Amino acid sequence: MTITEIESLISVVRNDYQKLYEKHKLSIESNGALGLRCFNPDVLEKVLAYSDKEILEFLESKGTVIQGKEEYLAQLSK
Repeated sequence: MTITEIESLISVVRNDYQKLYEKHKLSIESNGALGLRCFNPDVLEKVLAYSDKEILEFLESKGTVIQGKEEYLAQLSK
């Protein structure tokens, strides 16, 4: 993967988890009438705070192959 593709992948993951968190908050605010209640919001909040490296490691732990990860992370530290 190119650096741009990895950036895009991380952005999609972050956006998806943020949308899920917003649905959880909406459910709480509407007393369950709207949104989607999360069974374990603490875990969701933890995932929302993941660094780029943690997101990539999480994806790899689920079987995603991310070629170029080391180059991407090295570029971040510059």
